[in-house]
Amino acid sequence: MSGSEHIKDEQQGTIVVNLHKDEYDVYIGRAGRGKVGYFGNPFDVRVFGREESLRRYEEYFLRRIEEEPVFREKILELRGKRLGCFCKPRKCHGDIIVAWLEQHEEELIATARKNGRAQREQPDEKSIKRAKQFHLRMLARKLTPEPVRTEMRTVQERDHELYVERQRTLLTGGD
Repeated sequence: MSGSEHIKDEQQGTIVVNLHKDEYDVYIGRAGRGKVGYFGNPFDVRVFGREESLRRYEEYFLRRIEEEPVFREKILELRGKRLGCFCKPRKCHGDIIVAWLEQHEEELIATARKNGRAQREQPDEKSIKRAKQFHLRMLARKLTPEPVRTEMRTVQERDHELYVERQRTLLTGGD
């Protein structure tokens, strides 16, 4: 079932549906099989388990909302739409999107009015660069095993302790 078969009704609220069983407006699964996957959860349930995958996605989602104006605008445009994902009726990253949309209803209304009056602004170069850097950091985190990340943090802490000790030695004249 494709999204074009369903007529959008903003009064119904945003919902997540199983894309194999229900009509949907916007695909929110991962990229693949001809789908873009812009709204997809990069944290695979088969790798992280459902709860951990959703926990990581929520952190990822909230960072993107805060740091990427274009992503935030695209999320705001999901208001009142049926979001299609494979997960439903199980817990889904789409539930996180819907919860955020419900919490930001006033902003959604203001954005809808703004979009009705003026064309959307293009993102500046700085925003684009920050978005790319953010995606690279998230990808690196996803691909780096937890034991390696733990060791990296330990080394970082040791380096900081050595730096502080050196500064202290320089200030006290070696005493």
